[in-house]
Amino acid sequence: MTAVQQLNDECPGCGLPIQRNTALFEGQRWHYGCLKNTEQFAKVVAICQDCMNYLMNSQIVRVSYDESRADSTRQCSLCGSTHLGFLRGKSDEVQWE
Repeated sequence: MTAVQQLNDECPGCGLPIQRNTALFEGQRWHYGCLKNTEQFAKVVAICQDCMNYLMNSQIVRVSYDESRADSTRQCSLCGSTHLGFLRGKSDEVQWE
């Protein structure tokens, strides 16, 4: 995908071309203002600092390297990055199955 094609992506919220204020949610480009006004945004708990996607609980993976889970880390399920920024007050809402 070229840069020109990315600029002509339409926002799923309003249907207008996205030229600025871009937000990624579930791999799809949105206007940040349109995404912020959806019900899905209330479920967002973190943003991946590498792929820049807003993440819900179901998109954050817990990886542990031993059976005791004492040494575990949280990763983005879309790109595998461990560089997650939790939204203010939302880090306690992350749930593990």
